[in-house]
Amino acid sequence: MRNQVVSHEDWLKARLELLAAEKEFTRQRDALTRRRMAMPWERVEKRYQFEAPNGVLSLVDLFDGRSQLIVYHFMFAPDWEEGCKSCSFWADNFDGIPIHLNHRDVTFTVISRAPFAKIDAYKKRMGWSFPWVSSHESDFNFDYHVSFTPEEIAEGRPIDVSDEQGISVFCKNENGEVFHTIPATGAALTWSMAPTSSSILCPKAAMRIASNSRCYGCAAMISIEACYVALTGAPGSRLMPVTTRTREPPVDRGFRMSPPGTGRTYRGKLAMSASRIKRTEPK
Repeated sequence: MRNQVVSHEDWLKARLELLAAEKEFTRQRDALTRRRMAMPWERVEKRYQFEAPNGVLSLVDLFDGRSQLIVYHFMFAPDWEEGCKSCSFWADNFDGIPIHLNHRDVTFTVISRAPFAKIDAYKKRMGWSFPWVSSHESDFNFDYHVSFTPEEIAEGRPIDVSDEQGISVFCKNENGEVFHTIPATGAALTWSMAPTSSSILCPKAAMRIASNSRCYGCAAMISIEACYVALTGAPGSRLMPVTTRTREPPVDRGFRMSPPGTGRTYRGKLAMSASRIKRTEPK
């Protein structure tokens, strides 16, 4: 399709019309966020166990001392030799996410049904460092509707595979009770996988954003002020200095070509993001 070429006046008119539609979408997204905050919680009664690098962990252990937990369900069935390529695309962005979520009382972890030995080998092949545990021989994936029995597949699921990607969010109270709060599967993943968007799935993050009067027209994102403080390490931020964090050069990991290069420091990426945010910070 070839786009129409117009004068500046006609372009500006079309842009303003689109801007009005974008603002309406933002208002609808804000309303959806309020509905998400009002969702009832489901108590987790079953005692799940997960295989991790240092042994067996419970669901409570996965919180790692925090009160909120985001689980990414990575498609990796027990009989597969490697993980899902689409999930791998998402996972290439995971290593930088946990530290930002941790400072908002959120722990991030990845869970798959494959045995831990397969997960660990694939994780090393891909060069990832984010937390990833195995729910092999447990009902966890089935209970949260990201894995399916042969009978369920035979009944006519839209996708003829045993496992699916998704997000599950859990919250833990002072008594150690765990609750399932929000799931995200299918098309919902496309907007929830960005760090700011994934954090809005968490109850406490949503409450902070909804009450922050400096967050202009963007209740489905973390506030500009919070982003600026976190990215720059300004006073009040507990984020470690960006000068201490680097990324390794890209490597060829088997199923796709990686671009040549020597890599770049994480500091450069954070500094660039912070400068953009600073220019739009409300006065």
